[in-house]
Parts: sequence; structure tokens; C-alpha cells
Amino acid sequence: MTTEFKSQTGPFGMADGASEDDDGFIDFRDHGEWGDLEFIDDSMRERFFVGRRGSGKSRYLHKRERAVAEKMLVFRQKTEAVRLKELRRLHQEFGDPDEREEVWIRLWYVAINLALGSFVLNNPSVTKDMLVEDDWNILKDYVRQNLGSIRAPFSVIQTLNQLLTATEGAPKKVYALLNKPDWPVLEHLVAKIASVLSPIAIFIDSLDENFRHAPAESAHAQLGLLLHLSQALTDPSRSNRVHLFVTVRDVIYSQFLAHEQGEKYKNETHWKLLDWRKSAAKYFFHKKIENLPERYLRTTDEKSDPFKRWLGVDKVYNNARSVDEEVGEFLLRHTRFLPREVVEIGNAICNAMITRGSESQTIDIWSLVVKEAEHIGERALEVLYDHIMSFSDEDYPSEKERENYRNSLKLGFLGFRNAIKSEIFSSNELVKANDIFLERTCDTDLKIKFGDLLWQHGLLGYMYSDETQSDRGEVALFYHAVGGTEGSRAYSLPDAERYRLHAALLDTHNFALDNSAPNVDSIDTQR
Repeated sequence: MTTEFKSQTGPFGMADGASEDDDGFIDFRDHGEWGDLEFIDDSMRERFFVGRRGSGKSRYLHKRERAVAEKMLVFRQKTEAVRLKELRRLHQEFGDPDEREEVWIRLWYVAINLALGSFVLNNPSVTKDMLVEDDWNILKDYVRQNLGSIRAPFSVIQTLNQLLTATEGAPKKVYALLNKPDWPVLEHLVAKIASVLSPIAIFIDSLDENFRHAPAESAHAQLGLLLHLSQALTDPSRSNRVHLFVTVRDVIYSQFLAHEQGEKYKNETHWKLLDWRKSAAKYFFHKKIENLPERYLRTTDEKSDPFKRWLGVDKVYNNARSVDEEVGEFLLRHTRFLPREVVEIGNAICNAMITRGSESQTIDIWSLVVKEAEHIGERALEVLYDHIMSFSDEDYPSEKERENYRNSLKLGFLGFRNAIKSEIFSSNELVKANDIFLERTCDTDLKIKFGDLLWQHGLLGYMYSDETQSDRGEVALFYHAVGGTEGSRAYSLPDAERYRLHAALLDTHNFALDNSAPNVDSIDTQR
């Protein structure tokens, strides 16, 4: 069993929060300054749960699903992805981006209403007196003709897959489907039934399951859904008895904001933005420690700092830097302040306690955390490469072409690494490293600075000194936010004289380390 697998489950919970129930959920209700991290049971405005990978989007979505189950009629969805083959085929057949966008918006509209039709036909709350007989027959015919059966409800993604398979992505067949006069009628019949039922709630949490294998195609499909739902939310003629809730990765949200339609919706209260600052990650860590069984606590003194209660020490010796660090700061700076990474590091330490002995002194905290951070860094880089591929102007129809391009991005990173060499580097070195990244990737159309992407993904910070807090010295500030007004290509790294790489990248890629213990924070603490 690998170290990474061992950290996925344990006393801190499951790293994949989608698999957990309400036990151990941290709702951030006792502070008042946590923004969208606070969970309010009766809030129904939030429809889009947005965050980085590992920010808890699925956890919040399923918490909301359980919270509304007594008040709403929940149309449960299977965790099924849009079929990869069909996704790629449609992307290739519709080469014009504007046309492809329109097609995706319309496909989602049809898929949602067909799925709802199958749901109401199979729900015991629905009775025949809700429609006249002719309307019942029309509803059955529409669903049967397009889905093949009326005997079971089809989820939204299942329905979309049926439509994509039936049309084979061919423009003539796709438009023949979309131009049918059936869909407004179907929408009307579903709305008519929904008007006499409890509100219907649909929760979709599998939109980016194939993002790794088809980043650009997946991004366009998800953007089409966001545009459709945003338009529906602001259209007074649409039924307010059907509510869709979806999880959205931050890079898709940024593309949505960069869209001409996105500007109209960015201030809507329907978006729950899961921004994890350092203070929130520390609070989350403390709450997880509070919930640990006593066998994992090295002292039961409730007046002690939570990290000391857990580990029995105030400081951890950093072997690589030959300095002592405050243990809580050491743990936090090896995460990007995301809950998944806190859970993984917490589980790795707790599982080692059980495996190696009952005293914290028998556990090499430094080695455990550094090893776990290596997994965090490598995964973050893979997500970063997905991000670049999601807005690439090139199509990569074969797996080999995709992997070749991905490998060129990895070569670009190695060039970037060789240009800076050290954990801390100057602005001039950054300019040179950005240029070398582009040279190594051989992608002249890639209009982006690699340093900006490292910044957006929490892997690069800038050095900042606050004269009002001279006791803190120089602090490396890292980006934590979701969204932005400039879109996915332009989360710009602030100008600074010096920059610092995240701890998760250092050991795997052999960057030269600074001798001092790093002082890191999230950007909003200072500016």
C-alpha cells in the first residue's frame, strides 16, 4: 500500500469528501468571517459550488443535498461522466467555437428536460390527474422516442450520453435533434407537473470526471452547462420549481467569467466560492484535531495549542534547513490551504502513530509531511497541465497526441526549473524562466506566462514585507481565491523583487533551499 493511498482515509476523514456523510463536516458557523465556507442549512440561493480540486466542492454539494431532502423532491443522479468518445467526437465535428458553444447550451437544455420527463413518469408523488390524458401520452412518447424506455428515470448525464451516442456528433443529426419542436412542449409539461409537486432538486457532481483525459472538450461542455443554467436562473419565464446544483472547478469558472455572458452573472448570489485562506485552513485543522479519538492525542491538556495536544511537541526539526519550525506553521505551509491536503497530511501522521508506536517521538514528522507534500505537488502540476490543455487552441484527437503535448509541458517545467534552480529567485530570473518554458513546449500559440499559472494554482508566491508588522519579517504570499475578472489566461502574478516556490515542489525537483524557515500566508492577509 502506497503512502499516498494510506493518507486517503483515516482519523481525519476521507480525502475524497464526496464519499463521506455529515459526520465530521466543518460548517464554519462560529466565526462570521468565513464567507462562502460557512454552510447554512436553509440557504437555497447557492446553485454553483466552485473551487479548486480538493477544495471540498463535492462535500458541500452533498451536504446541501442532504439538507434539502426533507423539503424538496430530490432527483438523485448517478456519478456518471459524459462519455469520452462522444465528447471528443462532438468537439471535432463542431470546429467553430461559437457554434460549438451554442450546441452545448441547447444539448444541456434538451437533456435536462428529457431527464426530468423520465423522472416525473417514474415518481410515486406524480399522479395522473396532474395532466390531461393527451398530455400524458405526449410526455410518454417524447421520453420513449428519445431514451428508449419510460420504465426508469434517466439521470441528466445518462440522458446527455444517449443523445450524443444517437447523433454520433454529426452536425446534421445534432441539428435535427435540437430543432425538433418537441422541446418547448416537453419543458411546459414538466413545469406543469412540477408546479403541483414539492420543488425538484437535481445535484450534479461528475462534470469533470474526464477532465484529465479531455481537458478542452470537457471545459467546453461544462461552460455550455453554466451558460444554460445562468440564463435559466435569470429568465422570469422559466419554472422556479426545478433547481439544479452543480460543482464547478475554478478553472472552468474563470473561463465563464471571461465569457461575454459571464460578466452579467459574476455577482449573482447563486455562486458559492470556496476560497481557502490560511486562517480557514488552520481553523479546519484545529477542528479536525478536536474530533480525533483520544488515542491520537499526546496530551489531554485542553489549554494547549491543538497541534501540541495532537503531536506532543511545539516545534519540528527541519532536517533540510537545520532549523526548528513551529509545528502548526510547518504543517500548514506544506498544504495549499485546501481541506483535502490537510486531511491527507493528518491521516498520514495518525496512521503512522498506530503503525509505529504510541509516542510522537517515534514518528518522523518532518519526513512524513515532506513525503505527503511531494504527492500534493505532483498532483497539483498535473492539474496545472490539464488547465493549460483546457484552453489550448489545438485539437489532440488521439491519446498519443495528447500525451505528446502533455510531455512537452513537462519539459517546459523542467526548463523553468533549471532556469531558477532555487526556492527563492528574482524577478529577472522569473522572466527568463517563463521564456524558457515557452521555448521547451514549442507551442507558439500559448499566450500565457507559466509563472502566472503556478501562482493561480498556489505553487508560487511573492515575497512581501509589511512595515507595520516588522516582527514577521519577509512573508511569502500565496494565491488562494476562486474566480477573477480576467479569465483563465490572466491570473497575473503580482510584480515583486523576489518570489518563492511552494514547499510541495521543492524536494521532488531538487530546488536549492533557503536556510531560514519559510514564513507563508495567503494574499488577503496583507492586501
